[in-house]
Amino acid sequence: MSIQQNLEHILSRIRAAELRAGRPAGSVRLVAVSKTFPAEDVKACHDAGQRIFGENKVQEGLGKIPSLPPDTEWHLIGPLQRNKVRKALEYFTLIHAVDSLRLARFMDIVAQETGKRPRILLEVNVGNEDSKFGFFPETLEKEWPELSSLNHLEIAGLMCIPPRWKIRRRRGPISAASGS
Repeated sequence: MSIQQNLEHILSRIRAAELRAGRPAGSVRLVAVSKTFPAEDVKACHDAGQRIFGENKVQEGLGKIPSLPPDTEWHLIGPLQRNKVRKALEYFTLIHAVDSLRLARFMDIVAQETGKRPRILLEVNVGNEDSKFGFFPETLEKEWPELSSLNHLEIAGLMCIPPRWKIRRRRGPISAASGS
C-alpha cells in the first residue's frame, strides 16, 4: 500500500469514527509520528496531504523541519529536557509532555524571554505508576493554581498515560457447543 493509500485509509477510518461518535467531520486531527523516519519519507507523507507530524526528540526533529514546507505543523511528543526547551519553543507548535511544575515554570521563563507563548499538554500519569512520567492526578490538582497562573504558556489540554492493560489469557483450547 502506498503512503497516499495508507493515509487515505487511516483518514477514512477517522471520519467514520467521528460519525459514529456524533462529532463534526474534521474535528479529529491525525498526528503522524515521524520519529525514526527519514525526512524523505516524512516529505512523501506531507505530499500525500498529511500536515501534522510528531517527533519524539528535539534534535531529530530539527534535522527534518527545514526539509519540509512551512505549512507543516510539528509536535514534540516525547519527553522534554530543560536544556532543549529553547529549541523546542522555537520549532514545535505543540509540546505534548510537560510532566512537572518545575519544567512548566522553566518553560514560562524561557517563553517570556523569547516572546513565545507555547501551546502545551500536561502529561498525567493516571495510573499513578512510578515507572512512568507525568503528574499524578492528585499532584496536578494541588499544583493547578500555579500552573494556570503561568502567563506565558497556553495549556491546551492533558496528555494522559493510562496503566498498562493486563490481558488474561484463557488456558486450554476454546470449545464451541455443537448441536445435533
